[in-house]
Amino acid sequence: MKTKRNGSVSKFGILLVMLLFTDAFSLCRAQSKLSLQDAVTRALGSRASLNAEAERITSAQGREKQSALIPNPTFEFENQNLRPGQTYTRDVDTYAFLTQPLDILGKRKQRINSAAKEVSSAQAQYELARREVMQSVKHSY
Repeated sequence: MKTKRNGSVSKFGILLVMLLFTDAFSLCRAQSKLSLQDAVTRALGSRASLNAEAERITSAQGREKQSALIPNPTFEFENQNLRPGQTYTRDVDTYAFLTQPLDILGKRKQRINSAAKEVSSAQAQYELARREVMQSVKHSY
């Protein structure tokens, strides 16, 4: 700040200091109060571990859906006795095979039941993790 010859501070310097202080005080605000429900909601929304548990449920449901589907058939096309100098239509043997796997012993039902148990287990683990987060937040609050 500049001082005049008689030792007083200039009006511009005082104005500058006042502007700096008012700017600094406007940045300092009190924290807003956070209710218990808001704290729990924020914690549940920001936990990566809960998002991972939710994705485990989704993947288990996908495996359950896959276990209920029938296996894909296979198609094989084969040429035998194909040698140089032979006529393809007369000398070569051509075979085509279509194979559909069958479930005779009931393994498909067992796979479906196992996948359904996996889904319910993943859902239970998600609920447990969710409740642990809620209890932790409530205890900390």
